[in-house]
Amino acid sequence: DGTDNFATRYLINDACVLLQKTLVYGAISQFEGQVAVFNHSGSESPVNYRDLFPHPPAEDEVPNCAEAGVLGVLPGFIGIMMANETIKLITEIGEPLVNQLFTCNLLTNQNYTIRLQPTSLSATLIPGDISTFRQTNYEWLCRPMALSFEIGPERFYELLRQSDTIAIDVRESHEIPQIDAFLHQRIPMGQLGEGLNNISASTILLFCQSGKRSLRAARDLSEKFGADKIFYSLRGGVSSL
Repeated sequence: DGTDNFATRYLINDACVLLQKTLVYGAISQFEGQVAVFNHSGSESPVNYRDLFPHPPAEDEVPNCAEAGVLGVLPGFIGIMMANETIKLITEIGEPLVNQLFTCNLLTNQNYTIRLQPTSLSATLIPGDISTFRQTNYEWLCRPMALSFEIGPERFYELLRQSDTIAIDVRESHEIPQIDAFLHQRIPMGQLGEGLNNISASTILLFCQSGKRSLRAARDLSEKFGADKIFYSLRGGVSSL
C-alpha cells in the first residue's frame, strides 16, 4: 500500500485483516517516509495499521503532499524499501519489518525503527466480516470534518432541489431574520435529536445565523446516525443566502 489518502489506507488494512493477508505499507510527507509490514501471519501477534493509527487524522492535522510538498526522490526511496520488504517476505530471507515501523528523514539522514504492539482498540474498529466490510463507507468514515460538512449557498440550493432532502433552521424561534425563500423546518438545536425521528429524508441541510451552530450539529448528528443520514451545514449561515 503506497496510496495517498486515508480512506484507501483503512480499506486496504481492514481487507488484509479479514483475508489474513500480509500488508507492506509505505507513506511519505515532505522529507520523511515510513515503511512497515502489517498483519503478517508468521508473527505471534500480528499488528495492523489500526494498531498504529486507530482513527483517521482530524482536519488539517496532516497536510497532504499538494499542500506541504514532498522531496522528489522520497517516493522512489520508500518504494524501493517496500519492494525490498516484499522480496524478503516472499523468499523468507533477512529480517522483514514485521510489527515494526521504519521512519527516515532524507533531509537529516536520520532514521529509526520502533516495535509495534497490537491493541484491543483496533479489533473493535475493523468490520466483523466480509459482508459488513463491503457495506462500510470508508470515504464517509475518513472525511475531514469541516470539509465534509460545510457547503456553500450554490451547493445548498442544488441539494435542496432533490426530493430526498430537507432543510432545517436550527436557530431559536425568536431569532431573525425569518427565512421564506425556500421550504424548511425550524427545529432549535436542543430539540434536534428528538425532532429528526419523524423525518424520513436521507439528506439534511442545517443552517443557523453564522454557520457555527449548524456545523456543530452536523458533526454531532452524523456521529449519532452514522451513514443512515447525510448532514450538511450552510457555510456562513443565513447571512450568506
